[in-house]
Amino acid sequence: MSGLLGNRPIPLIQKSLAEAFSAGGCGERSLPNHRGRENMAKKYTAQCACGAIKFEFDAEPTFVADCYCKDCQKASGGAMATFFGVPEADFTLLSGSPKSFHYTAESGNGLDRNFCPDCGSRLFSSNLIGFPGLVFVMIGSLDRPEGIEPKLEMFTKRRLGWTKALDIPQFPAMPS
Repeated sequence: MSGLLGNRPIPLIQKSLAEAFSAGGCGERSLPNHRGRENMAKKYTAQCACGAIKFEFDAEPTFVADCYCKDCQKASGGAMATFFGVPEADFTLLSGSPKSFHYTAESGNGLDRNFCPDCGSRLFSSNLIGFPGLVFVMIGSLDRPEGIEPKLEMFTKRRLGWTKALDIPQFPAMPS
């Protein structure tokens, strides 16, 4: 699989972007487009809490979900995580070198959670076996998240008792 970060693990992303792009190619892995080759800013911009890692994309977010699975609870430190899918080809890493953690979800599918090694902000998930060609962006990383709302809630069987269901489709596990 080629694309954003290739297949797991992603040792290349731990190199500097300058090194990765000066090599002219990334072997089996390729990083997203890098600003500088394009002068126009994309529609959506995002960054970690300290600003070291920045990325952007144009596509309207799809598959906007509140997920209550144990993985998302542990990874977010909260009752659930809100994320959305964007096409990998549209995702552009502008600065920084995210660190990744490979995880095998309850479904048995693997994914790489990418976060800032400096401030710890969880930013996006890549190499999603169950969703090839997509990057799942954490809504809290967006500079302007207004107007992006969940379209569904999943793994509601793991919802904490004090959280209330939104008036959107509910799925006790991963929607099929």
